[in-house]
Amino acid sequence: MKKICVGVVFGGRSGEHEVSKQSAKNVMKALAEASFSVVPIFIDKKGRWFVEKDEVALVPAPGRGLRTITSQKTLKVDVYFPILHGTYGEEGTIQGLFEMAGVPYVGAGVLGSAIGMDKEAQKLLFLYHGIPTPHFEVVHRSEWHESTDRMLRLLAERVGFPCFVKPGNLGSSVGVTKVTRVGDLRRAVKEAFRYDVKILVEEFVKGREVDCAVLGNESPQVSLPGEIIPKREFFDYRAKYLAGDTEYKFAVPLPEHLKDKMMRTARRVFRVTFCAGMARVEFLLTKSEDIFVLEINTIPGCTSHSLFPRLWEASGMPFPRVVATLVELALERWQRKQSLKTTYKEGRFLR
Repeated sequence: MKKICVGVVFGGRSGEHEVSKQSAKNVMKALAEASFSVVPIFIDKKGRWFVEKDEVALVPAPGRGLRTITSQKTLKVDVYFPILHGTYGEEGTIQGLFEMAGVPYVGAGVLGSAIGMDKEAQKLLFLYHGIPTPHFEVVHRSEWHESTDRMLRLLAERVGFPCFVKPGNLGSSVGVTKVTRVGDLRRAVKEAFRYDVKILVEEFVKGREVDCAVLGNESPQVSLPGEIIPKREFFDYRAKYLAGDTEYKFAVPLPEHLKDKMMRTARRVFRVTFCAGMARVEFLLTKSEDIFVLEINTIPGCTSHSLFPRLWEASGMPFPRVVATLVELALERWQRKQSLKTTYKEGRFLR
């Protein structure tokens, strides 16, 4: 029996380019351990695609596949595994390309990916479905430049301090600042606008940072909760990837009713955001046992020390089994989609 060939797509035009490379390395190792054939597909910071030294392109037409630019040689790939964090990979753009090319791929589709990346969109869905999330205000670059002083006053009144200032579309805490006083708000907003044209200013909720990983399509399974205890001011980029001084607690000893509530909420968040394949849901758990959902991440970090693989390992599923399941889910979703009609004829009414 031939091995399934998985094309792992990584790198990309994003502030999370380096994190993507680390994640891809761990994913490719796990895929090899799970007996898949692997093709590394690297996207450089200019957006060019490479397989080893050959520049390649995925043709946006069914049946054309991945081809080398110079020789037009078709490369065999059965399923694509995007491990692109941030813009041009996690927010629906590459998923749209996969759809146009008619190929199976791991993870959420165009809509789920776009919602998972856009913090405002997902929070509006949370509110609509009655899922608690910290209060937030959205600021667009145009209105900020038109009336900066007025916006500063409004944010101080409506959100207060401490608060977090975040780019509207990005992950890995890139561009995120915790602000404790009004004098630092302007600088934090300026930093966030370096990465997006809209930002979120979100209230600070004191609580434990707890995450659940999710795996599945229509009937997702949820990992046991894991707790993040950063030794820095908050769980920022350095704490996640560079400092190595963050403490993690897996299979957190929570009361059974609270653990069940958190896992049920993670499953619900996965569904209401139209997610598929994989995700990580971030919570805040207060002393009064209130649960707030911070966000859902549709392509979570998969480095050797990232939360997503470690949450599953703590729940009894080794990472090679996780990636194998993701490939199975991608093929299942693609095959189901192939059974749908894409043409329509109504007999005499179209004559």
